[in-house]
Amino acid sequence: MGLSDDLEVTNKSMQDKNFYPINKLQQVNFIANGIEIAGNTVWDYTAGWVTGSTGLTCKDYYNKTIDAVKASVEKNFPGAKVSG
Repeated sequence: MGLSDDLEVTNKSMQDKNFYPINKLQQVNFIANGIEIAGNTVWDYTAGWVTGSTGLTCKDYYNKTIDAVKASVEKNFPGAKVSG
């Protein structure tokens, strides 16, 4: 398994736990960004209660995945210095 496979496993694990990035499109347009975030917030407080899904900001998603990403990079690139 390579880095890409490991990262896909990490992403799948997050999906299996019903986590998703709130602003996955990273809209530059302020209005589109606001609409996307508002829609995801409405989802979290309506259907999200039923499905158990939870939207995460980029920072929250990073915090939940950084350990797995570091381990994968260190495994696939021995001697690499990983910070973050």
